Amino acid sequence: MNYTFISFRFSFKSHYQLLQQLQKAGHSQALLRQGKQLYQKPAEISVAEVLANPELASHNQRFQEYINWNRETLKQELGLGEEDIIDLPALFDNDDGRAEAFFPNMVNLLVLNQHLAIPKPFGPQIDRQCQFEAYVEGVLEPLGLVCHFIDDWDPYFREGGEIHCGTNTSRQPPNQKWWEIEPIFFS
Repeated sequence: MNYTFISFRFSFKSHYQLLQQLQKAGHSQALLRQGKQLYQKPAEISVAEVLANPELASHNQRFQEYINWNRETLKQELGLGEEDIIDLPALFDNDDGRAEAFFPNMVNLLVLNQHLAIPKPFGPQIDRQCQFEAYVEGVLEPLGLVCHFIDDWDPYFREGGEIHCGTNTSRQPPNQKWWEIEPIFFS
């Protein structure tokens, strides 16, 4: 794996696969967005309800086509391989043809060396563990990354933003081209 660059991409497919696994394991009534409000009403929705919504699936398949196009462009222009791209679960509502995050979007994170400030997704809880968080930790922590999930539901998500919208970091630009640098935490 080439660790000079890693790209995180939204993945409707990985999201649905995760929900299908939960349903198959008997967790179809587990709730996404539990205890949250959106547009002044409860935002809770079960795994089964998400999977049984053909309109939501159709919109997400269309949005995924755009994501796939961008993925191929990144691979070609930056010389990335599939192993350099990490899919993170994502799901979108249709907002007049625009993709609007269905839950806080984990791709819109902030990188601080090997630490990642990730929007808390409020996914289905099994044994008091958010399954979306568990999935992301399982993918990223073996790479030496430390995941910190932050609740941005009220301050940012409900207004169309995420962690990266409300944060600033002071960074020292490298002396060489960024794409030629191998990150220290992957050494």
